[in-house]
Formats: sequence, structure tokens, C-alpha cells
Amino acid sequence: MERRCFSVPLRDNFEDSEFIHFILKGDGKQAIKTKFGKGIYESIQSIAQVIQQRVKPEDARNDPTVYTGTAGIAYFFYRLGINSILEPNKRLSYLALAEEYIDASVNTVEHYTRRTSNSFMLGSTGVYLVAFLIYDSVPEKKELSQKFYSRVISLTDSFLIVDSEDEFLYGKAGFLTALMFFHGYSKEWEACARKVAMKLFENGTNTANMSNWSGQCPLLYQWHNKYYLGAAHGTAGIIHSLLLIANCLKGSHSFSENALRETCEFLYWQQCPHTNNFFSSLDSKRSELVQWCHGAPGFLYVFCKAAEHFSNMTYLERALEASIPVWKFGWLLKGPGLCHGISGNAYCFLRLFRCLQHFPSMTQREELLFQCVQRAAQMGSFLISHSSNSIPCIHTELGMRMPDRPFSLYEGISGAGCFLLDLLNPFDSYFPLFDLAI
Repeated sequence: MERRCFSVPLRDNFEDSEFIHFILKGDGKQAIKTKFGKGIYESIQSIAQVIQQRVKPEDARNDPTVYTGTAGIAYFFYRLGINSILEPNKRLSYLALAEEYIDASVNTVEHYTRRTSNSFMLGSTGVYLVAFLIYDSVPEKKELSQKFYSRVISLTDSFLIVDSEDEFLYGKAGFLTALMFFHGYSKEWEACARKVAMKLFENGTNTANMSNWSGQCPLLYQWHNKYYLGAAHGTAGIIHSLLLIANCLKGSHSFSENALRETCEFLYWQQCPHTNNFFSSLDSKRSELVQWCHGAPGFLYVFCKAAEHFSNMTYLERALEASIPVWKFGWLLKGPGLCHGISGNAYCFLRLFRCLQHFPSMTQREELLFQCVQRAAQMGSFLISHSSNSIPCIHTELGMRMPDRPFSLYEGISGAGCFLLDLLNPFDSYFPLFDLAI
């Protein structure tokens, strides 16, 4: 496993104690006045500047998607535009940029349809959802948000056909998560979400019953004829989506809280005893992948959500257990990104921080909150330090690989920028377009 990651001294005594103090108090505006906080703030601005220089809205013709394209970059600028830590004028300029990138993305999706699918991460669902989020945040353009809401809703049937995938990146679980961003907006999305969720329950039950694990796990899923387990293509990502919608499903036909609970139990036992990491699939005994898409980081999100949904501290303890390989091996050579990079792994500690808020009576809670912020900050410090590269957070001089799409949301520095922004306010931090407040 060591060859996949940087060898970094692991310390729980972060150099800037003043920064940690303000973050734990929820005072990001004071935190950015500290030495490390200033470094984060400057790095975020640098990332935004480099992206503007290197990626133009018209590049949407090549890739308009959330995962690696201009819609993901629009999302990054949207996140800057709604963040109260930034000055009002800067926020307005970032929202204007978000509009430029998303308009170009929408134009590509609508006029070059053969280039994109309907999927969330790599298709029109993600583009329309980001357009909805951006225009819903601009008071004088809120009527446009309704248009993009309707566009997402209109795609529901395409995810209910027999041959559509179940997993998060391309399939129903991703679409279900996209629908959850409409929570509180109107009721129409709930009917669509129930249909998709029930299809996931049906498919998961059928696949489990036909598998070698029938009787051990009530819900299992395949992608490309393989029983993947992780967040991007596997059962963990699908169960996370179902847990997000679970409160809206009670009383629905085929819905089973026990099925969700038992599947979470089954997932826990897919942990490698030698590494504490989780296997990438039931068909494989490989456990070296410590990244959001495959391995412990994605499982951590399921356990955190299960802890909150079932009000069960045992799942939080399992999430803390899943964080051990993330801390040891999560300093990936693959790059700074969310999907298979350092930022995606660093988000785990922000997620644990949020989950701990739900369990005020937990033993050593204050120490764990302190540890989560320290570890996230240390990973953030690694991202913004060292680099002599012209692209922030990509340390090729240290052996980090240059991502194929170095400016993108899920592979590149747009995702790193979102993490650094969320590091300034862990109380309201969410892995971009995967995790949300429900």
C-alpha cells in the first residue's frame, strides 16, 4: 500500500493551534486571519484564478459534465459564490463565473446530445442540477431554477428502464442523490425519488437472492457483472443514496429498514483484517485502494449516515474504524482530487466531525472532534504546501501524478478548492454532490 501514497509523518498536533481553536468554535472569519487560515484563503483564490486562465466556458464542447468537465467547475465557483467567508463583491463575481460555465455546459448538453448520457456525474442530470443550484441562489434569476428542476424531473423514466445501471456514477443511485437536492423545494421530486428507490430495492433484492451471498446480505448490486462494494460503482454508494431518502420511504411498498441495516452490517464485514481497509468487490481480495471510489473512504460515509439515520453509535464507531487506513494511507500519489485523491480522503475527517455532532454523550467526543479537525487540516496543509508546479495542489516534484483532467471537480483542483473551503467550516461541510444535509 505504501507505494500508492506519500510517506507523511502522522501527527495529531497541528502546527497552527490558533486556527484549530477558531474552527472548533465555528468562526471561519477569524480562522482565515491565522497563519494557516491565510494560506488556505490564498490557495483557494489561486485555484480559482488558475482555473479561469486554463479552462474556458467554451471548453464545455469537449466535456460539459460534473465529474471532469465545465459543470463541475461551475459548481466550484457556485460554492465560492455562496460562501459567507468571502467578501460580497467576490461572491458576486464568482456566481457570475458559475453562470458562464454552466450556461456553456447546458448549451452543449442540449445541442450535442450524442456526447452525453443522462447520468448524474457524467451526463445531463448533473449539468441541470448544478444549473438549478446556481440560479436558485441568484434572486433575480430564480425562475430559471424552475426550468432546470423540471429538466431533471423529466429524466426520471430513463432511470427506470430495465438496462439502466444501479450504481452512483452512471445510474439510479446517482440520480436519486440528485433528486435529494430538491428537498424542501416542491413535492414532485418525492414521487420520482420513491420510484427510483423502489427500483433499487427490487434490483438489490433480486441480485442478492441470485448471488452466492443469498441469506447473508439482503441488498447487493452488480456493475459490469462484478459485485463492487465502494462508493462510485458499488453497494456502499447505493446504500448511502437509499439512506438519504429513507425517511421519505416509510410506508412504501418494498421499503425495508431492516434490509438497509443488515446490508450495512454485511458491508462492515468486508473489511480486510490485515489493513483495516475494505475490499473493492466481493469477487476480489484486493484491499490496497484507499480512495472515495473504492475502499474505506466510501464505506465511512455509509456508516456515518447509518449512525445518524438509526441513531446508533455503533455505526459511528465503525466509521471511526474506517478512518484508520484513510489517515495512514490516504495521502495518494494519484493527485489532489475527490474521486481518487487526497481531497476526497481528507473530506472523511470533516464528515466524521459532522457525525459526531449527533452524539453529544459519546465518550471522548471532544478529543475526537479535535482530532478530526487536526487531521483534515494536516491533509489540507500538505495540499497547499511544497508545490513549485504552476497548478496549485499538484506536487509533481514530489512524485504526485498529474491527473488527466487537472482542473476538474472530481479529479483535479476544483475538488481540492471545495475541500479547502469546507475546511474553514466543518459544521457545514459536504462532499460535493454526494453528501448533503438531509
